Amino acid sequence: MRSLRVLRILPLGYSHLVYKHINKIPEFNELSYAEQKKELIRYAPSHLNSFSGCFQNLGHECTEIIFDLEENRIKWALENNAPYNDHSWKFDTMMAEILDFQPDVIYMQGHNFFPYWIRIRLKELVPSLKKIVIYTGFPGKPEDFKDVDHIFCCIPSIEKSFLKAGCNASLAYYYFDQNITDNLSSLSEERPIPCSFIGTSGYGGDGQAHISRYHLLNELAKRRNIQMWLNEDAKINAHEGEDYRPLKEKYPDVVSDSCTGLDMYKILGESNITINRHTNAANGDVGNMRMFEATGMGACILNDSGGNIQDIFEEDAEIVTYSSNEECIEKLTYLLNHPEQAREIGEAGQRRTLKDHSLQKRCEEISLTIQALFN
Repeated sequence: MRSLRVLRILPLGYSHLVYKHINKIPEFNELSYAEQKKELIRYAPSHLNSFSGCFQNLGHECTEIIFDLEENRIKWALENNAPYNDHSWKFDTMMAEILDFQPDVIYMQGHNFFPYWIRIRLKELVPSLKKIVIYTGFPGKPEDFKDVDHIFCCIPSIEKSFLKAGCNASLAYYYFDQNITDNLSSLSEERPIPCSFIGTSGYGGDGQAHISRYHLLNELAKRRNIQMWLNEDAKINAHEGEDYRPLKEKYPDVVSDSCTGLDMYKILGESNITINRHTNAANGDVGNMRMFEATGMGACILNDSGGNIQDIFEEDAEIVTYSSNEECIEKLTYLLNHPEQAREIGEAGQRRTLKDHSLQKRCEEISLTIQALFN
């Protein structure tokens, strides 16, 4: 196996929620650059996880840059005598650290955050850099990926769209970071939350991608048989009608503010059932992060159906699926009335995720694909 120097670059993701956690740590700004990253990896918001540790387990040198967390970028600049500019700190400090680390491979978690005009010059600017790979959960314009050596796609429909355009792409499903449970405080074995939903409700800024989710959650909230932790934007899509309002405003008794990281995993770990609904961008396939986060924590996930579901989980044994809002409500009612059966499905889903969809296993697959690029 070829040992590589891999630099993973990623945005913080749900930064307003992460800052709630950071603000609970008075000494955070006094921590070193490495200590700040260690704490954030422990908290595990969004895509920030044990990826670099898993790659190190495989014999690679690997680290990550959280390119948009200003406190952390300031800390790196101070510790490395690097210039810091109030207006261009994101890319100034990122380029300085890239040059300092001298990676063989840059692995970008997403593509929207990194300007194309900079990315296409990276191999010219960084002498050691041989390959650029991207992991994406959304389709993109193929012409924006001319410089990319490989695209990892989280669902088959996205992979197919890139392959059709002549891009070098492969399927790599999301995963569950097996270190999460070690970092959680004790969970209630009783799973006191009968049913949960955590995430974007479909109201507001990205509502068009999640509008079907909004209508489903609205129907579930009417029945008061679910607890929700929602991210809802102030912007509205006026064409949805007068009743298109934040669900927290409509159902304050069942809706709380959203959460991320260990706070989210704790809720999933104490939920007997949790609801999942993909965005319209999935185009009939499934494989978002919540599928693996929820099953990894042992919750019975009630998931929208997709053409590729059998590639990931066994329906009705490891996961429960629905094809319409009415079917979701019907199956949720059944599961709420049969909590032990829901628990058994959740436990089976957890076993499958830990066996086939762990972060370590996915890193092994990604590592093999990257190494093949050098052959």
